[in-house]
Amino acid sequence: MKRYFQIMLIAVSLIAVTQKTAFAYTYGNPGEEKMAETYKQLESYLESDDWEMAKEAVASQQEEFDLYFQESLQLIEQGFEKKDKDLIQSAYQTAMVQNIERRLQFAEDQFDDYGQAKLLLAKARGTFNVLEPIAAEKESQEFVDEIYSSFDKALEALGNPGLFGVGKAESNLEAFQTEKKYIENELKPLFPMPGESSNKEQKDFTEELNFMQGEQGNQMFWFVFALGLTAILIVLVILNIRKKRNKK
Repeated sequence: MKRYFQIMLIAVSLIAVTQKTAFAYTYGNPGEEKMAETYKQLESYLESDDWEMAKEAVASQQEEFDLYFQESLQLIEQGFEKKDKDLIQSAYQTAMVQNIERRLQFAEDQFDDYGQAKLLLAKARGTFNVLEPIAAEKESQEFVDEIYSSFDKALEALGNPGLFGVGKAESNLEAFQTEKKYIENELKPLFPMPGESSNKEQKDFTEELNFMQGEQGNQMFWFVFALGLTAILIVLVILNIRKKRNKK
């Protein structure tokens, strides 16, 4: 009996250690996204003008691009034809944002499966890890910190099944959806598909266009008003001349 309890104690201890280790990897293990990690290689090869290795790097993710990022892949291929590094990198960055959206959506779809949802969230965060320096350069470090904070809140929203009921936390789908929407809305305009304006740029353009249309509308109004006033004056002058002639 004593030996039995010793075995049980060892088993429980091992489970506790395993659980503690799992908690240490807050976003799952592994938390890297291969498709995003490949971008680092691509960027390095392009910087050294190693076009063949750059092509091989993209080719290693061919299946992912064929399934989910076909538009980006077409632009990347155009970039290789033209040897346009900016086009290649921008299109790949857009694909990474789309990958974040995809992983977050899958996490939402499997929200009740804590382990799977947590791993998918880790993949999304791992993708953003690669985009982080680019996002900081385009926006600010504060912007990046807010995105990470949103990932933290999304993880918290998953809850925690705990161990034998200990450490259990309830999940919150609505809170997860809020953070998911925030992340997507912040990143998507920052990395638009090459050739397309970002939402911010489009909004600014639309406002400017509306302003110009308003100016043109006002100008047209005053032009018609002046034209009508001139016509009335001409008619009055003609009537006055005829009146004087009739008196004579």
